[in-house]
Amino acid sequence: MSVPDLDQIKLALRIDADEFDDQITQHADAAVAYFKTIGVNIDPDDCPKPVAQAIILFVKYFFDYAADAPVEGGPSGQIRLPWAIYQLVAPYKEVSL
Repeated sequence: MSVPDLDQIKLALRIDADEFDDQITQHADAAVAYFKTIGVNIDPDDCPKPVAQAIILFVKYFFDYAADAPVEGGPSGQIRLPWAIYQLVAPYKEVSL
């Protein structure tokens, strides 16, 4: 499976309109970039299904709650993602020894 494309994400989010395409694409790119920072390297052509689902959940979360996302440590803190996202990508994290 490959990284979910715009059409797959829109289908999962049940969005038909094109007016949100840029926002959805930005959230998807942010998801991939974020997962890389936590040690999940994503091959665009060989993305495991759980990681693809985590990308979709990430996009949905920020699409729905971007302005109201819970933040740890105040305005400059990290945004708390739903636990399910972390559980989906956990098996694919690279561990440094």
